[in-house]
Amino acid sequence: MRKRLTGRCLLMVTDGPFRRAHIIPHAFMRRVSDAPFMETDGQSRSQKRFTGWYDGTILGAEGEALIARYDTTAARYFVDRGLTYRTRRSPLDLNRIEDPLVPNQIYAMDEVDTNQLRLFALSLLWRAAVSTLEPFDKVVVSPAHLSDIAARLRAGNAGDYRDYPVRFAVFDGAEELTKIAPVNMREPPAVRFFLDGVVCYVCPRRRWRKVEEFGGLITGYEPNAITMMCYSSAQSWHHEMTTGMLRETHAREGDVFAGFRDDRLVTA
Repeated sequence: MRKRLTGRCLLMVTDGPFRRAHIIPHAFMRRVSDAPFMETDGQSRSQKRFTGWYDGTILGAEGEALIARYDTTAARYFVDRGLTYRTRRSPLDLNRIEDPLVPNQIYAMDEVDTNQLRLFALSLLWRAAVSTLEPFDKVVVSPAHLSDIAARLRAGNAGDYRDYPVRFAVFDGAEELTKIAPVNMREPPAVRFFLDGVVCYVCPRRRWRKVEEFGGLITGYEPNAITMMCYSSAQSWHHEMTTGMLRETHAREGDVFAGFRDDRLVTA
């Protein structure tokens, strides 16, 4: 039996056993089948993964429980309301996404607690930034901002909606986009988290001078509703980048998923 690591919870600053903390919540990484994901950086040999990334050295029991509450809230809004790929699949063909979403349209979701959604987004940024896992190396947040975000997470108050501005978007179902690690966006400055068809953008700066240009698309602009832009999946850079990487990986390594029921190459 493997001995559980102990140490200091980076969120609650308490000592004790660490918990296995998912960086991207499991609700947004689950598959319909039990086939694996592929983790690849395009250089070293690909690895099969049956779950999303997790780090066993950042959260203790109390910290993990707090983060789990924010994850549960986000899942209730995005998964339970049918916005993730997993909930938009055709019952006749699980490889096909069926939805009425139209690219370049703006969709509203009401009866939501935007403070809790902002805390969820801030927790994604915090987890990715403090993790030592290689896929998150490029997520960099200043120590002062990490401390500030952690305090907001503990207090359950995300603060002014213009602080570390957050926005959500959704992809249409024309093409199922593969799962990838967070990506740094330059303009507008944000860390982009892909959540199974839903996208979360979190600014790693406390303030961004052009935030008002996004108006109601910024989460928290309205206290009980959010608006989301729908993007074309088939014409996205996400699709172009991951498709090219998968082709290169297949040409270099062959079929890394031979023997599994679902042999599609899907990156995590």
